[in-house]
Amino acid sequence: MEIYLIRHGESVGNRDKFFATRETPLTEKGIQQARDAKNRLGDMEFDLVISSAYQRAIETTREIREDFLIDERVIEHISGLEGLTLLEAREKFPWARDDFLKDPLNHKIEGYESRLDVYNRAVDFIESIDKNLERLLIVSHENFITSVLAYVFNDPNYVFNFVADNAKISAIGLENGRRYLKCLNV
Repeated sequence: MEIYLIRHGESVGNRDKFFATRETPLTEKGIQQARDAKNRLGDMEFDLVISSAYQRAIETTREIREDFLIDERVIEHISGLEGLTLLEAREKFPWARDDFLKDPLNHKIEGYESRLDVYNRAVDFIESIDKNLERLLIVSHENFITSVLAYVFNDPNYVFNFVADNAKISAIGLENGRRYLKCLNV
């Protein structure tokens, strides 16, 4: 099975430097990035296309394919910082940066997800996929995508070793019990 991963195009949150909410839309640049991703995919066929339930991912997916499913399991890291700028987040949670630096994988604001939680959610999702599918496309978010990439190495700490660029394509392969990286940010 091949799993293709595309991060949403540039959102207003990316451009204006705030932690996006579920409703944060794409910018014009983000829409063009999604169209460019569609062109890079060419006529590649997918057995299933899945989008995050967040508006920026849905808008990206609509530019790439007409038929897709929305799945809450592939949403962004629910951090508790949604809608805040970095400065506002530091003011609201002054202790959070130090806690993150001490244990970045397990750090979380009470009631929200840690990066390990996102990794575990991604692993559960990948392992639940119908093994009869040959090729799947997921349009999601950086933290979910880097978690899927870390799954290839069976190490949640690898979430910090990857970057998922806006509207770039990464892919993994799952075959005969093997996991491998096919491409990154193309």
